[in-house]
Order: sequence, then structure tokens, then C-alpha cells
Amino acid sequence: AFSVSIDVSIKMLATDAPAEKKEGDYAFNPICMVLVTEVSKLIISAVLAVSSGSGSSENSEARKVSAADVAYLAIPAAIFTVNNVLVFKALGANETSVFGVFRDTMILWMAAIWKLVFRTDLGNIRMAAIMVIFAGLVVNQFAHQTAGKISWAFLIVIAMTLCNASGSVANEFALKRSKGLDINIQNAVLYTLCIAFSLALLLIDDPSRLTGLRTFFGGFNSLSWTLAGVQACAGLMVSRLLKYTDSVMKTSATCLRGPVFVAMAPFFVAGQHLNAGSIVSALLVAAGCFGYLSQGPIQTAQTDNKDVK
Repeated sequence: AFSVSIDVSIKMLATDAPAEKKEGDYAFNPICMVLVTEVSKLIISAVLAVSSGSGSSENSEARKVSAADVAYLAIPAAIFTVNNVLVFKALGANETSVFGVFRDTMILWMAAIWKLVFRTDLGNIRMAAIMVIFAGLVVNQFAHQTAGKISWAFLIVIAMTLCNASGSVANEFALKRSKGLDINIQNAVLYTLCIAFSLALLLIDDPSRLTGLRTFFGGFNSLSWTLAGVQACAGLMVSRLLKYTDSVMKTSATCLRGPVFVAMAPFFVAGQHLNAGSIVSALLVAAGCFGYLSQGPIQTAQTDNKDVK
């Protein structure tokens, strides 16, 4: 629900942009929105860290952050910063029927990471599911080509899902390599790094936004502030999923958002329509995702060997 409401809100903000803006642009700078969200998450994490603290030696150990912890968290922080900006770019440049379907390609990137990095056999059922997902993507683009609406902007969605998948795996590794470290402390470090990367990106993209609060928040409205709050809550939930479950479970928990977004967006966003091709492609992608995730977490060869012992 969080994810779908975020996507719908962003698309509404892109649609409601002033006439002088190019199609797909926003009244505000998306990097400013990313910064507001990251600062919100940092404040919440800091409050949770302080409120859960005590004077025990065990809690003291759970709060010691090493240079290695910061270095490992810097990797997902950089990737997530790019991903967060690409979400706005992808929604602004694509129709909801394209974005919703291609967003679930994250499961393909997850499969590729496990196959290429961890050299894991995916099995016949997972491979068949991947083929079903790919068929759904082909149907989606064929439907848009038939309607004369073909666009290469879907590549932005694919780049976004690649960032999301690789960032999730990197973040999961960084969080779990120091299992004893308080999740709120880890999040505080991660969000501080995200703020630093976002500021650097804004300095390159639109330095005038840093000249004052009025220019920084220029274009924000009530929906923008609501969106920032919902994004902050969603981000805090995802970090806990990665800490206590895994990136595959996180993907499983959100695999229905694409089809739901495709179905709901036309009721909230002006100019968006459902057609047979969009519905079929969304159902194919959803079926492929469920087929893939029904096989459960992927086990590495190393894990399997340990089980044998």
C-alpha cells in the first residue's frame, strides 16, 4: 500500500506541474524531495536510537560504529541516492502502464545477481518464471507500439530497478555483517551518507536551490509533504525487512505493487488509461513474479554444503 500510494502521488505531482515545465518535470527539484525524506528518516532513527538506549554494556557494544561499517553502508547509500532520483525521472517520463509493469523487473536483476555474483543454480521453475515475466514486458511494449506510443523512456525504469536490486543486496550485506549493531544506529549512518550524496548531487544539478529555504522548497505543496512522510515510513520498514529477513523477501512483499499501480493509477492520474495490452502484460508479470518467489529464498552452494555437514 505504501509503495503504490508513493508511485501514484509522484505521478500526480508530475501531471500537476506548471505549464512552463517540460512534460515529465516537477514543480520542485526531485533531489530536494529526496533530501527532505532522508532527513526525516535520519531524525526518526536518531530518536529511536536515543529512546532505546540504556547504560548497559551490551547496549554500549550495539552502538559502536566502525570505519568498516561506514564504508560498507556508503555503497548502498550511493546506489539508493541514484535510485531515489530515478524513481521521479522514470514516473515523469513514462505512462503508468509502462512504469508499473517494468518496475517488477527488479526480480530479474535479483536473479542475475544471484546467478552471476553468487553462481547459484536458479532451477527450471525460476527460469520458466523469468520467461513469463519477459513475455509480459514484450506484450507491454508491443501494445504501446501498436498504439503508436513506443518510447525508450522505459530504459529509465530498468536502470531504476537495477539500482534498487543492487542497493538492496548491498544494504542487506552491510546490515547483517554487524548483526549486533543497533538497526537504528545503522540507519542513522546510512541516511547521513544518503544526505551527503544527495547534497553533492544537488550541488551539481541545481546549486541555486541551496541559496535559501524558499528556493529549496520552491514548488512543494501539501501532497509533496505527505509524499515525503510516506516515503520516510516506507524506507524505515524496508531497512527492517533487509535486517531481519532478506532482499528476496523484500522483493516478494512488493511484487504485487506493479499490477495494482497499473490498475489504480487511471482513477487518480489524469490522462492515464487502461487497455487490454496493459492488463495482460501486468497479469503476466505478476504471475511470473509469484512463480519465481514461490520457490523460496535461493540457497548458495556454500550454504548447501554447510547444511550437509
